[in-house]
Amino acid sequence: MGVSRIGISTLVLCAAISSVAPAQKTIDFGVMAGGTFSKFGGADKGDFTKTKIGVTAGLFATLGISPQLAVQPEVLFAQKGGKNEVDDVAFKISYLEIPVLLKLRIPAGGNGSLISPHVYGGGALGIKAGCDVTSGSSTTTCDAFNAEVKSTDFSLVFGAGVDVGRAIIDARFDLGLSTIDKSLLEQEVKNRSFYLLAGWTFRAPR
Repeated sequence: MGVSRIGISTLVLCAAISSVAPAQKTIDFGVMAGGTFSKFGGADKGDFTKTKIGVTAGLFATLGISPQLAVQPEVLFAQKGGKNEVDDVAFKISYLEIPVLLKLRIPAGGNGSLISPHVYGGGALGIKAGCDVTSGSSTTTCDAFNAEVKSTDFSLVFGAGVDVGRAIIDARFDLGLSTIDKSLLEQEVKNRSFYLLAGWTFRAPR
């Protein structure tokens, strides 16, 4: 319960920051897509130590507070999960993920405004959109496999990247805060995901 409250508090804080949007100087929209490299963490992950590769795609808006600072809410489809090192059982958990990030642009002298590195951090709410288990050549749902996975997940997100004109290249880490297991035992199994993303920004009408 405590980590869920941390996740909720993080999102509330980021939402509060975004309330300054009426005073913003710019609003931009964009698309992004890339890959996720996920595994399970937590004390009860057992032999699920191998990485599961998935895809991520979605939309974002950048709400400029100042030339260097912005709030960036996103809506992403993200595949997470993990693989068992012993018998090659793999979980693929799909989420509708809603991060709210505080983005700091780092001025890079000598290149005009073409290249702009950035760092960011914030929180994310994940809503489960699907859950499959692959064992050997067969795939079934998590429910049919008797694996009970929670419908929501809260996480901390932090990363860095670079804007090159309107193109964006990002690397981020998504740290699950609470267990995803909803069985009676509620074992401690958490999402751990690394994202590599590329995107494109479309400026809003001025």
